[in-house]
Amino acid sequence: MKLARLHSIVKSIILLGIMPMVFAQYPVVNTPTVPQTYSMQVVTPGFNHGKVSRGFPTSQLYSTQQQQNQKLIDEVAQHQRLQEERQKRAQALINEAVSHFSVPYNLPSYDNEKGADSYRKAFTALKEIENKSFSLKEAVFTVENAFYEHETDYSEFDNVIKQTGDFIKEKMQEFGYDTHSNVAKNLILFQFFSDTLTTKNGLKHLPLVYDFDDIWGKKDWSNMFVTKLLESGKGRCHSLPLLYLMLAEEIDATAHLSRSP
Repeated sequence: MKLARLHSIVKSIILLGIMPMVFAQYPVVNTPTVPQTYSMQVVTPGFNHGKVSRGFPTSQLYSTQQQQNQKLIDEVAQHQRLQEERQKRAQALINEAVSHFSVPYNLPSYDNEKGADSYRKAFTALKEIENKSFSLKEAVFTVENAFYEHETDYSEFDNVIKQTGDFIKEKMQEFGYDTHSNVAKNLILFQFFSDTLTTKNGLKHLPLVYDFDDIWGKKDWSNMFVTKLLESGKGRCHSLPLLYLMLAEEIDATAHLSRSP
């Protein structure tokens, strides 16, 4: 149906485009009737005034139009075939990539290792968080606290995040930002991460920086934690985005955590 419709449209365009072009060069005069096969008497503007030129027979013009129409239709069909071939090659590459993830791995068990019980308790706590109003702040602390075998205090962690959120809200008002604008909220968060900010009452915040020491946490996994970032002002690709999103939740801003290769 699409090709038939395209054929009709293209044919109409060509008829509307070619026919006026032919007759524009050879305006017809004194032709009250046009026979099926004819010769037109025309006056060529600008030169050879009064001399007679011959027109094209109807059958020859129609044949030319048919050839042009068919050429366009063939080009469209060829484009569709090429597009289908590209899609098939892309799907084959995707299938090949996915097949690599189906390799079975025999990973060792750390069930009896020291600290394993702390992570089991953390997993149970995370499922409870999932069943109530989800809090990224609470979830992050739960995971990091398992590393410390539940020896850190959530209230202290929570208090730091709340105070930081209050500081950010205060700066929004000082700058005259719209406190209901999500764009303004994300702007002040960016400023908090990248600028030196000072409040009227003397509170000062320095920019957060990237820590290039042990970036993968191979020496000490706690180097990846938000708690370490809050204590030192230095973080990595793991802790910095998590803190951003926690502060976004604290000031009621909409933001999304994404992963990048």
